[in-house]
Amino acid sequence: MNPPEVVSDTRTTQQDLEENGQTSATITDDSASNQKTDREPTAIEDAKVHCCIKTLSKISANVSPNLICPMMTKLHFLATRLEIYAMLGALFYVVISFPWAESIRDSALQLAGLYITAQLFGVVTGFARLPPLLGMLLAGVLLRHVGFFHAEGLFLKFTATLRTTAMTMILIRAGLGLDASALLRLSMVVVRLSLIPCTIEAATVAVMSHFLLNFPWQWGFLLGFVVASVSPAVVVPSLIVLQSNGYGENKGVATLVIASSSIDNIFSITVFGVVLSTIFSKGSVTEVIMQGPSEVLIGITWGFLMGIISIYIPHWEESSVTQLRTIMVGASGLLTVLGSQLVDYTGAGPLGCIVGSFVAACGWKAFSPVTSYAPVLVNMNECWLFFQPFLFALIGTEINLKTLDLDNTLLGLGIIFVGVLVRICICCLAVQGCGFNLKETLFVGLSWLPKATVQAVLGPVALDMARSTDDHTTIHYASQVLTIAVLSIILTAPIGAIAIQHLGPVLLTRSKREESGNEVGQPRGQQSTELQMIN
Repeated sequence: MNPPEVVSDTRTTQQDLEENGQTSATITDDSASNQKTDREPTAIEDAKVHCCIKTLSKISANVSPNLICPMMTKLHFLATRLEIYAMLGALFYVVISFPWAESIRDSALQLAGLYITAQLFGVVTGFARLPPLLGMLLAGVLLRHVGFFHAEGLFLKFTATLRTTAMTMILIRAGLGLDASALLRLSMVVVRLSLIPCTIEAATVAVMSHFLLNFPWQWGFLLGFVVASVSPAVVVPSLIVLQSNGYGENKGVATLVIASSSIDNIFSITVFGVVLSTIFSKGSVTEVIMQGPSEVLIGITWGFLMGIISIYIPHWEESSVTQLRTIMVGASGLLTVLGSQLVDYTGAGPLGCIVGSFVAACGWKAFSPVTSYAPVLVNMNECWLFFQPFLFALIGTEINLKTLDLDNTLLGLGIIFVGVLVRICICCLAVQGCGFNLKETLFVGLSWLPKATVQAVLGPVALDMARSTDDHTTIHYASQVLTIAVLSIILTAPIGAIAIQHLGPVLLTRSKREESGNEVGQPRGQQSTELQMIN
């Protein structure tokens, strides 16, 4: 059917609904004569019946139901997801039923059960207005505790590679999501807010872990930079919602925090990689000292090279440029991270991955239309949504509640609490001179509280490397690092999310809306696009 006819039919439906008063009266009279009850249908019920009748009539006239009834769009979305998961589940069952899959059947079933349980727990925590990653993490802890999931041998190494793949998705998203113009505009403030609180919190945690947990200084700073990073997975969606409602928009509070959180993550991951390399380095003292700067230089150089290649290959005029760029960035990121582990330059991989995706995104924005580069970030977000349950649930399986030491756990909680308190105070000092009032300054400090993604990514890395050394002391330190990282997620992620959601409208000033209904300083369409890309 031609488009004008579709518009005409849609308008006819709307006019019919506007004339619902007369129609409701007719339906009420007919129902009263046919039913033996004193209750008469309400106006809302009459409208629903009238809407469904008109919808069916339009469907029979070959008009798309999505143009008539908004509920049909939600039903289609839900039905599509259910069908995809059902087909994938059936395909998985068929594949593992072949005789050649007998050796991996148990491991595959464990992973499938872990993935499904993590998804369900994530949905439940999402309904409770908490970060879904918290439910996924608890799902892994529960399945390990009841004995359903147990990894060893090659399966243990495979799960470590799976976590690394999920980590790569986060790094690529971090690079693609960096806003170069915002970084240039807020350069000094971003540097202060992203580097100073992270460094001081890491130093605080290192000192406390050295004296309270008897950590060596290297392991203390490793733990410090694991727990010192903020989580964009918790902070950014909540800030985008506040920004879309006009809170803090006039002073750019959300823009500052979002830009700083990305730099904060990059800084933590980079320093963590350097410290990790010095711990597991087998060379001389001189080689250990030189390895850190060498990894930074190698990571930046390799990432810049991969980014330049991704700008020009493929060309933006190709019909499938979005899919090819997604594959290019994803493959180069995995090559960088996994390859750096293979050659024992662990710190160069994450930095190179972030630099590569950032350079590629800057080039695409400069030389390509928006329709050829913006969907790449959307595609990487979809990849992350697939790998997210694996990452957090597998980290949860590393926590053995039966062997958890209560004293060390309480000390770890104390270290986290003091570190977070110091971080909030330093954040409030770092934004002095930005024109924020006392309430806005306090909100910035509270928004720097949640920890989740980086802790989940970096927490098990040292344990994976320690297991290859068969050194019980090293494995003990690495296990404590992972335990404290998980505790920091459980403690700060829900508290931070709740604080941002409920204290944001109280502490931030709301901008006035324009007559068109858009927020001051940013079109509503752009805000909804940002929320869709980040969520």
